[in-house]
Amino acid sequence: MRPSTLPSAPSPRRARARGGHPFRGGARGIAPRLAASLLASLLVSCPGERAPAAPDAGPKASPPRSAVREEEAPPAGGRPLYLADRTQSPIPRDVADRLRAVGGRDPGLRPAVFMKVGDSTSAGGIRGPFLACLDPASRADVNLGGRSDLAEAAAYFRTVKATASESSYARDSLAVEVGQNAEWATTGSPSPLEREVAAVRPGVALVMFGSNDVGCYGCGLADAEMASIYFGNMRRIVDGLLARGVVPVVSSMPPRSDDAADLRRLPLFANATRALAQGREVPFIDYQREMLPLPGLGLGPDGVHPSFCRIGPATACRFDDASCGGRKFLEYGYNVRNLVTLEALARVKAVLADGVPALDASPPRMRGQGTFASPFQAERLPFTDLRDPAREGARKAASYGCPGSKAAPGPEVVYRLALERRTALRIAVLDGSSTLSGPSRFALFLLGASGRPEDCLRSSDRSIGATLAPGDYRVVVDSLAQKGGGEFALVVVECAPGDGCE
Repeated sequence: MRPSTLPSAPSPRRARARGGHPFRGGARGIAPRLAASLLASLLVSCPGERAPAAPDAGPKASPPRSAVREEEAPPAGGRPLYLADRTQSPIPRDVADRLRAVGGRDPGLRPAVFMKVGDSTSAGGIRGPFLACLDPASRADVNLGGRSDLAEAAAYFRTVKATASESSYARDSLAVEVGQNAEWATTGSPSPLEREVAAVRPGVALVMFGSNDVGCYGCGLADAEMASIYFGNMRRIVDGLLARGVVPVVSSMPPRSDDAADLRRLPLFANATRALAQGREVPFIDYQREMLPLPGLGLGPDGVHPSFCRIGPATACRFDDASCGGRKFLEYGYNVRNLVTLEALARVKAVLADGVPALDASPPRMRGQGTFASPFQAERLPFTDLRDPAREGARKAASYGCPGSKAAPGPEVVYRLALERRTALRIAVLDGSSTLSGPSRFALFLLGASGRPEDCLRSSDRSIGATLAPGDYRVVVDSLAQKGGGEFALVVVECAPGDGCE
């Protein structure tokens, strides 16, 4: 990955003890084979889609403000899609307006201050490799690759200290803890999230959990159940920040290669965060997308933490073409994370501080109305969506033709899935619950080409794995309760190796 120009291109289980090391050792040999398969399936086209944008080689730098075409009116159609062919999610005018509205809720917050929310990959304060190298006190070797947009953003977030003695870059956040999962951040009164917001009064929050959430530590739940719990915990974080007027920047987690099961779960977990950010229309960084092509998945010797060069002074903020320890700087995981995060901060600054009306003029948007007559169009894989059927669904079907399928008298949401080739799919509905927390609230139905409920091929409370021939299908998320079951995220991904749905 090389720096280039940016905006218009495209708790059922507890973590280990607080402060303890969360990670398991293990063989690394599984990584190349599984990661190659994951990377190969990252972008899958379905018929009828728009011509795909050129793959984004990485985060792009903002063009001059006059080069960004301002939309004359809020665009018609559905919410912008956060597709897997770009690292930074689009910020068209309607999303930019939403971010400014969030940022204006509490005048006591400071837009030039950000907070970190996460696990050990975000820890360390002035000694850590995540962004601390941008604090002059770190005495790190910094090279931003000649990018003025990054230099301006880096300077902007130094203009106001997070505390009397700490910058946002160097602060060891109260909402970051080694060994913790996403549930921890909103647990307690006040929670770690609330304590950090009160301590630094930030305008922006950098949110990334997942490296601990992806390992169930013996809870015995299926992958989709674990992803549902993770989704619910991340939703509480994002919604808690939004309610306080803090703009969340959500990042997918890095891969981890110390356990084949953890690597297998990556698509579900990464796309749970994509669905959440897309549904809330907040910035999303697909960090996992950038890590998968890197040597060793961009991971250090433990197969969990991102890598960085350990020779000489701190160099995790080197984004130039030079090398260190036998690799280019941007082949190390932490260098890439710092680059894509600073990239995202530059985009947020452009909207909140500089007043840029839009960074992406015409991103792809959701098409359809979510009904049997006009289903939402799942035009590319992976596909994600976030809906509340009680507010956005219809009541046209109460029963389906699959043997043993449950009655579903509540509102449903319908999607059209058209496949050009034989494809092994994992379809999951995530709502924050699991079998450990009570009965299901939704049923998931896979219908044949007719799209009629009686033409039901498979059903499940949570997840369907199937290898499907080319053709037209319908995916229906239906509520088991008459009034609906709350909000869900739908994730449709190609099966990862070992998933069992090939």
